[in-house]
Amino acid sequence: MEKEKHSVERKIYFTNDEWETVEKRAALIGKRPNVYVRDIAVHGEVKVYDFSEYQTLVFPLRGIGVNINQIAMVANSTGKVFQKDIEEIKQSFRELKAMFDEHFKELKYTLLG
Repeated sequence: MEKEKHSVERKIYFTNDEWETVEKRAALIGKRPNVYVRDIAVHGEVKVYDFSEYQTLVFPLRGIGVNINQIAMVANSTGKVFQKDIEEIKQSFRELKAMFDEHFKELKYTLLG
């Protein structure tokens, strides 16, 4: 799907204090001020999801990636892949998927507006 280009330009004016508030709020959620203003104007709210508590899920994911890379290196050099290695990766993936499903059931967010 091609990203829609913004074709309508409108000028709006802010006081210095208002624009400073826009910049601070945009920075809090890692957006440029113009994107933040457009999101607020179009959607009426911006939800900010805090993924910091999900960092514990990143470590096992990296481990699976390392295992896959090691198996790929062995497979490329020997032409063989061991069923045991594949089963270990599948099991790790199932465990990780269960962790993601549990953690992402209900994402917590902060509503800025």
